Amino acid sequence: MDITVVSEDDLALLKNSLRIDSNSDDSLLTKLVVAARKNIIGRIGNKVATFYDDNHEEFNLATVLLASHYYNNRSATSDSEKYAVPLAFDDLILSLKSSYLLALSEVNGHGQEN
Repeated sequence: MDITVVSEDDLALLKNSLRIDSNSDDSLLTKLVVAARKNIIGRIGNKVATFYDDNHEEFNLATVLLASHYYNNRSATSDSEKYAVPLAFDDLILSLKSSYLLALSEVNGHGQEN
């Protein structure tokens, strides 16, 4: 998986979750998807080559949740209250991390990142 390539389906899913009908923010949304993917992979790990392809649904959902959060909270200042990343995101990260550690242990025999 090339994390820098955002498909039309990925972009449509994010736009649907944000209830965006226009194409005016597509460039920003694409950059937010890539940033969210990098953040998630940084939190979980990248030493199992096919892990994110094998866990595509969970990875995509976590990406949408984080990219949506980035989009909704992109201003450095605001008159409205800011919110933490949704609990569902943290739950997905923990689930992906445990799956990743299991996959890593199968790859290198001991479950520890080198």
